[in-house]
Amino acid sequence: MASRLVITLFSLICLSCQFSPREAVSLSQPRHTANQKDTVMLFSNSTEGLPDSLKAMQPLWEVERKNTSNRVGSVTRLYDNGQLYTWSNTRRIVVDRKPSREPAPYAWRLDAQLQPEGVKRVRELIQSGFTKLPADGSVSTGADQGIVVRRSYIDGVEHEVVLPASATADLPKVIQDIDYAIQSMIIPGAVPLAQ
Repeated sequence: MASRLVITLFSLICLSCQFSPREAVSLSQPRHTANQKDTVMLFSNSTEGLPDSLKAMQPLWEVERKNTSNRVGSVTRLYDNGQLYTWSNTRRIVVDRKPSREPAPYAWRLDAQLQPEGVKRVRELIQSGFTKLPADGSVSTGADQGIVVRRSYIDGVEHEVVLPASATADLPKVIQDIDYAIQSMIIPGAVPLAQ
């Protein structure tokens, strides 16, 4: 049980670092403007930064964190080939051999590569549990809590679940399991630190 708690806490830390679990990242993101917030909302229409092989494909799994008054939204997508992309206005760089981030135009950026077993596990969890969660969009949140939309795309069928941003322990177990499957199956060093 203690190891599960450690893994869950580690996953939360990794999620805040844009799925870069094997590096200490300094996230000195620029203050966002109303225009930048609008830009985040246009992510689904953009293929900027995606390789040609993914531009016409739906992701297997997508997590969209909506804007709040204190935080710019973000989107992360896992594709069937195991590539994990994030829609971001920062790019990773290395300064004095330390990973960091710098401001950059919004684009999809490759953040991680999953092992094939990880993709298979995410697919199984989506089919066995996530698609059974209610797709009810009526969500109430606390002050500046935020909304997180999770979507799956399997065999041309989209399933969407809208939940308030919550601590991992408050999420449905299948979502915790999907997050764990992604975090635990990242291939170390498969994505360059500087992009």
